[in-house]
Amino acid sequence: PDESQDFLVNVNTGMIVTVGEFDREQKAEYSFLAVATDDAAVRRLTGVARVTVLITDIDDNAPVITAPPPEILIARNTAAGATLWEFDTSDADATATELTFT
Repeated sequence: PDESQDFLVNVNTGMIVTVGEFDREQKAEYSFLAVATDDAAVRRLTGVARVTVLITDIDDNAPVITAPPPEILIARNTAAGATLWEFDTSDADATATELTFT
């Protein structure tokens, strides 16, 4: 895909602006070429630079408990402190480095 379509360049100032919104979970990095050309009549010269845009993360996704059991059956004489089930979790947000369980 042409990543330059997510950005616009002002032809007079060279200012790069965004077009629309970004979601780091869908795409975390964009890269495209910025090109400047002079208006010389005889021999036009061009400068090129690679532009890389990194999208930062916000906490916009809830944690997911993967494959929770439908129910947990325990014996009447199960000892206190016995492990019943261990959570498997995921969180799409890069900022969610620690989860708390209750």
